[in-house]
Amino acid sequence: MAHTVSCAVRISTLTVCLAALYPATAFPQAASDVSSAATAAAAQAAYVYVGTTKGVYLYNAASNGSLSLVSGSPFSITGSAVGSNGKYFFSLGTAYLRSYPVASNGAIKGQASQINTQLYSGSECGTAQGAVLDHTGQDVYVQLYGDQTGGDQGQCVTLQSFKLSSSGALSFLGGTEFATEV
Repeated sequence: MAHTVSCAVRISTLTVCLAALYPATAFPQAASDVSSAATAAAAQAAYVYVGTTKGVYLYNAASNGSLSLVSGSPFSITGSAVGSNGKYFFSLGTAYLRSYPVASNGAIKGQASQINTQLYSGSECGTAQGAVLDHTGQDVYVQLYGDQTGGDQGQCVTLQSFKLSSSGALSFLGGTEFATEV
């Protein structure tokens, strides 16, 4: 019994990480279950997207942490990689936010939608400089700023929000402007 407790303490970090992915096998009931779980093939746990100047490289991340490149990488997008919600991948240029469908293997397909950030409130603050996908995967927030006579960000910064429809279309929700001058 003392050996089992000692082993459980040593692998507690790994067990906690795997519990969220595979709750049925993360907490073995007997010592023999520990060795069989450790020797089993690592299952796919997530996709990892890496944006580069050549495109987006896609890796399958296994439950043991190993990465394998997905066939077809790098995938072509326009602009910089923002992220994926599992169904759509997003990219951002200086003016356009774009969505791309994601295949069942995580591959990025052809563009589904684009929206021009410069046509909406807050565009007077500058161009799109970065974006974040919210935790629900349904909204994207784009920050606009530029050097318009006042330092690196100019005189204002805008945070625009966009909604993703089930078809991948993007629509403007609203914008909030912040003054940068004190």
